[in-house]
Amino acid sequence: MGYFTIRNVRASTYNLNAWVMGFIGDYKYNIDIVIKPGSQIQLGDLVYKPPRNGPTLWEIGIPDRTAAEFYVPDPAPGLMTQLSIKHVEKTGSYTLRLALASATYAEIQVRINNSNAPRPDFTTKRIGKDNAIARHGIHGLYLLYSINIRGTQLVNGTNTIYLKQSRGGSPLIGVMYDYIRLEGPPVAKY
Repeated sequence: MGYFTIRNVRASTYNLNAWVMGFIGDYKYNIDIVIKPGSQIQLGDLVYKPPRNGPTLWEIGIPDRTAAEFYVPDPAPGLMTQLSIKHVEKTGSYTLRLALASATYAEIQVRINNSNAPRPDFTTKRIGKDNAIARHGIHGLYLLYSINIRGTQLVNGTNTIYLKQSRGGSPLIGVMYDYIRLEGPPVAKY
């Protein structure tokens, strides 16, 4: 909850965009704001509803648009985080949210339970042109991906989601993660 005033705005047509610390996604006011000389505009209450399809099953990071909480160790490709799902809803739809703090000529490939699958279950294709990695920063241009995972791709018990940055050739090519969340299927409201 909050409010703001912007004074001495030059007459023109504007868009209003915002984001909320601790939540993924962006807010965009859906109407152009036309400012005329000497005018006062009151937009009233603006409500942001962050993207969510179901309950959180697993998460890592803090949704703050930075990679500050992520440590970059020496590569250990055999080290994987395994997720335990006791009862998979096979007809349900799960959602993987990938919030990136930065990307530079990168490509993230996502594979579910099979790191050797010839084709990824999802790919960002080539993304990003900012220089956060080159300047040793912790954030650049924010990107959010919402990836659908069919219940049939998961198993009861241990599951592994493989994230692979598949482009290389330079130490300046890569991604910085902000936040990753796996959501279960939507919960029915009665």
